[in-house]
Amino acid sequence: LSPVQFRSPNLVQTVFTALAVSHLEPGRLELEITETTLLQDSEAILEEAIARWRRLELPMNEQYARSLFHLAVSKHRLGKLAEVEALFREGIALMHRIQEGPFHRLSQGLVGYALFLIEINRFDDAKAALDEALASDLKTYGPDHVRTAATLDALAALQLATQDFAGAAKSSRTALEVLERHAKDSGYEPELILARVQMARIALALGREDEARESLRAGRPAAARALAGAALEGGENTELRPFARLVVARASESEGDRADALVHY
Repeated sequence: LSPVQFRSPNLVQTVFTALAVSHLEPGRLELEITETTLLQDSEAILEEAIARWRRLELPMNEQYARSLFHLAVSKHRLGKLAEVEALFREGIALMHRIQEGPFHRLSQGLVGYALFLIEINRFDDAKAALDEALASDLKTYGPDHVRTAATLDALAALQLATQDFAGAAKSSRTALEVLERHAKDSGYEPELILARVQMARIALALGREDEARESLRAGRPAAARALAGAALEGGENTELRPFARLVVARASESEGDRADALVHY
């Protein structure tokens, strides 16, 4: 269902008519809501919550800063790039005022901001954000933690974007080692899927097609669990679906097709 279809007052009648015409058993009908629909709903809810927070002059606390981060991520995914940076910067500045020194919530906001900056080719600013996030995670969690690994994988994304392929491979491999040990038990399998796909991209950039294929094969169990589970049904993780499907599908296809497909992801 597109956003227009989902909000149509005639949706229920349209479904009943389709069932009657097709003679399909109602229990067999599945309606899929697009990611855009979920993101637009999330954006609207967050904008209203933030506006009400300001209107009521509630305390500018950690929860408010996190709402700014969530809204920034929603707008980023919707392609509203001009509105993203101000939200991240406001949230990060507020987190700095709330607590001095390492703070895990601040780190998550910095990583989201860095990924946005990478997309718009502001690599120096992205590096500064990731350096602060990684320093915070190492002090808060240590090196053998999924949160630190996720930040390190974001650093690998920056290194890949700047064609530091050797650095990207090192960062990605270190992140993968931690995620492989702890992702399943800590609920970080979506991050493991993304790390696997990124490792395959890096391997291709280095001309290592066999390593790229192996990265996808190794990620297949986690991807299959992610697609089967409820974790990818909500709006927060719907962007992972194509990557999870890629891992599962390419692990079953011909060797050449897998390498060719990754080039386009």
